[in-house]
Amino acid sequence: MPLPLHDPAAFDALLNSGQQVEWWSAPEDEAISMVRRTQLALAKANPQEWGALLNALSDITAYPAQGVRMLIQVALRLYDDVLAARVEITGHSPLELENTCLVHSALGMAAVQRKQYQRAQEHLMVAVTLAQSLGLQYRLQALEFEWQRVRNIVGLADPAKLKLMLMRPMSSQRRNFGQRTLAGSFMSLGAYGDALMALGTHDNDTVHDAGLREFLHVLCMLPPARSSDDALLSPNDSWFQLATALRGLINKEEVPDLSAIEYEPQATYARHMASSAMKRVPKLAGAALHLLGDTPPLSPDQGVPWALLGLSAAADGVPIPNSLKRIQTLEEQLPRLLASAELSRIYRLYMPEQLVLLMLSPLAPLAQGWHLNGQALLCGQTVIAGSEEIKLPGRTGRTVVLEAIGIAERDELARSERKRLQEGLAAFGGERVVNLGRVLRAYGLIASSLKAAGEPVRHAEWALSIQRIEDMLSPDVQSVLSLHRPEYLC
Repeated sequence: MPLPLHDPAAFDALLNSGQQVEWWSAPEDEAISMVRRTQLALAKANPQEWGALLNALSDITAYPAQGVRMLIQVALRLYDDVLAARVEITGHSPLELENTCLVHSALGMAAVQRKQYQRAQEHLMVAVTLAQSLGLQYRLQALEFEWQRVRNIVGLADPAKLKLMLMRPMSSQRRNFGQRTLAGSFMSLGAYGDALMALGTHDNDTVHDAGLREFLHVLCMLPPARSSDDALLSPNDSWFQLATALRGLINKEEVPDLSAIEYEPQATYARHMASSAMKRVPKLAGAALHLLGDTPPLSPDQGVPWALLGLSAAADGVPIPNSLKRIQTLEEQLPRLLASAELSRIYRLYMPEQLVLLMLSPLAPLAQGWHLNGQALLCGQTVIAGSEEIKLPGRTGRTVVLEAIGIAERDELARSERKRLQEGLAAFGGERVVNLGRVLRAYGLIASSLKAAGEPVRHAEWALSIQRIEDMLSPDVQSVLSLHRPEYLC
């Protein structure tokens, strides 16, 4: 029986049927036969073979060779080559239209990775329209999932739509991609437990799922799903790298270099983690702020930490030139997050200072369901954790809070005094105890920047939060503050 080499819809069905294809009826030297062989090999190949597939099509001009070449380039992450390709207007034969469909598919996927989201959506819409008109049922499925993946990144996640799409018949490979897209949809809304459930059971994982599962396990505060030497876990997998980095941040350990991660949304998570790691060293606070960039991510679960990490740089005395943009990002994106209890828990482990900065600020009413339960606050000579209040010995707590505010006492703390303070705070979480002096300093600089930006209402709101923080400080700190008030609080 002849193979449907010239019928795009029939070959699309054959390509996704899982049937063993016999090529005896197709001459090997026919150009279209070579293109179809390459498509079949691409669907089944492992990444080590993609370069050879690309070379096999280098001199073939028959349609849809160009589209197939560009899809291989996307698989090889040669995004700039794809976007720089010269796309010629072709005729209207089925093979020419199939080529155009594949070209726009590749352009859309490459544009996403270069954060050209509007361009990506335009190309994907053309590809979807052509796939529908040609009857490319399975190509259409892949494009619809890719379309939803882009919507996750641009803050338009639609888990309900994805659930309906996954009810259709599809190959196991396509279903895994759809489940990962659904997991990404829930992740972008902060619903990490739902994202983990969307992946299904771990026994169905592929090499593309295992790293993402590990990352979600960290976000859900679960132990690793697999041992680090499991065959499905690659040290080069970006999700697995993020999982390792996040566990390192939570455990106050060294964080691996994440700068090589380019694929979105992983690259944005990587920047946030690298910035958090840099903020451990006060002198690097400015560099940590610069690493975040000036453009807010569009998905809520990335936009909120982008804003909070940026605002918290003020705790180290770093001026925040775009604090209004970060506050507006929080105002827009906080209400869109779904799983507030989950987020409070992971922030308390991963970003406790940013959590306190949020929950004591004028933005707290937007963080519905978020809480500070169990979060310890250093107020001076006292530590408050929920209903528990403990007095610290000597002057250590007062001195450390005043230092954070920017008021130096006459005599610095001796090494032995700092050691006693660390021992006293260990029962409350050690480094996770948040110094209210740092929060007060951040609020003061944020309020000053809002005043300079001509935002009197927002400035007044943050000024009230400054007063509430001051009222929480121990009396000895309040006494010193009344006599030596920093200029940024005036």
